[in-house]
Formats: sequence, structure tokens, C-alpha cells
Amino acid sequence: MAEDALIRVRRALRLGRAGEAASWMRLHEKLLARLEAERQAVARRDRVARGQGAAGVVAPLTDALRAVRDHAAIAAGLTGNRLRIVRAHRQGDISDATFDSLFDLQFDAETALRLAIAPPDVRPADPHLPHPDFSTAPDP
Repeated sequence: MAEDALIRVRRALRLGRAGEAASWMRLHEKLLARLEAERQAVARRDRVARGQGAAGVVAPLTDALRAVRDHAAIAAGLTGNRLRIVRAHRQGDISDATFDSLFDLQFDAETALRLAIAPPDVRPADPHLPHPDFSTAPDP
């Protein structure tokens, strides 16, 4: 947009319209000022994200985003593991007992990941207890 305003300034000057060129130049300056303010805001956010500045406000969000990225990578790795276990079993590379053991470990890892990424109010107090939504309590 700033480039468009500058093009219009040049065109107006070429056509001898000084007033129009001046108004486009003011718009160009305002746009440049806005771009500079946005650049400074981005630089400030980057500094805060790196821990320089009001880290108490942004650091928890940055940590949460990092955790989501890490959990996604772990989930992708676990999915790859599950596929490799099944493929090896189908090809006869591992025995049934080994398959069962590996699949149990795989299930435990996936369950641990789901519990780790669940919000605190959704996690059961004890991972061995049923989730409150799936309780066995009788209906009133």
C-alpha cells in the first residue's frame, strides 16, 4: 500500500498536480509510520518470546505453544511406532508375545501422552481411576 501511494505521488508530480502529490505523500508517510510501528511491535513480541522483557505475561503462552508442538511430534512418533510394530508382526519378524508386549507399551505411551496434554480440569486425579465423565456412579 505504501508503494502504491508513492507511485501515485510520482504520477501526480509528472502530471503537474502538486496538491494531489502532497496528499498522496502524507498518506505514504502515514503508511510508513504504521509499518514501522508494526515492525517494532513484532520485534518487541520476539524479544518477549525470547525472555527479554515482560516474560511473565508471554512466557506461559510460549511454553504452552512449545508443549503443543512437542506433543504433536511425540504423537507422530508414536503413530509411526504403532505402524512399525504392526508391520513387523504381520511380516513375522516378531512373535505374538513380543507383539503383545510392544503394543501394551505403545498403548501406555499413548495414554500417558493424552493425560499429559489434557487440561488440568479434565485429567483424572489418579490416572488409574476412571475419568469423571465415565464414572461408574449410579445415576440419581
